[in-house]
Amino acid sequence: MQLHSTNADGTGRAEELTEGPTAQFSGSWSLNGKMLVFDELRPTGWDLSLLTLEPKRTVRVLVQTPFNETHPRLSPDGNWLAYVSDESGEPDVYVQPFPGPGAKWRVSTDGGTMPVWDPHGRELFYRHRDRLMAVTIQTKSTFVAEIPRLLFEPSGNATGFAFAMPYADSDYDVAPDGRFIMIEHGQSEAPATQITLVQNWFEELKRRVLTK
Repeated sequence: MQLHSTNADGTGRAEELTEGPTAQFSGSWSLNGKMLVFDELRPTGWDLSLLTLEPKRTVRVLVQTPFNETHPRLSPDGNWLAYVSDESGEPDVYVQPFPGPGAKWRVSTDGGTMPVWDPHGRELFYRHRDRLMAVTIQTKSTFVAEIPRLLFEPSGNATGFAFAMPYADSDYDVAPDGRFIMIEHGQSEAPATQITLVQNWFEELKRRVLTK
């Protein structure tokens, strides 16, 4: 359950980035590709750790509390870190300066998970059950998050959006032009009401092939 990296074209061998007995999930890379924030299961629960590749490869705990911190996402400018914490009693989205130190702000109001920044850093998206929420963000003089608003929810011909593993990376993403990609559960097909049993099908197959 450690982190590895490999070439996107499938060439070469995978490189082990971290080691140790704890479970880890990949999180969010910095723009320069030299730092990775990731989830790590520690004695206190799920915490956020920081892998630095240069000038020397190091790993240190970034956010550690008695609660669970998961789903880290760095802002496009690399100055802010969004993540999920259950310190309120349920998962909520928080933002704090990166790499810190600094105060943190609760962005979601009644639960939220899997934060994703828009490509320009002016909005932060997150999931609230089957709804995708959006929060307008300002970071010029200080951090300001406006009231969350509903962006969209599953279409009429779907039963909901698919969820990934609880502590895995986000199960949706936003393209540079603002379009979203998500997986919807389609309508269930009617169960089969008839079963056909074919005996000696292999003999029939050989007969059909040999006659051609």
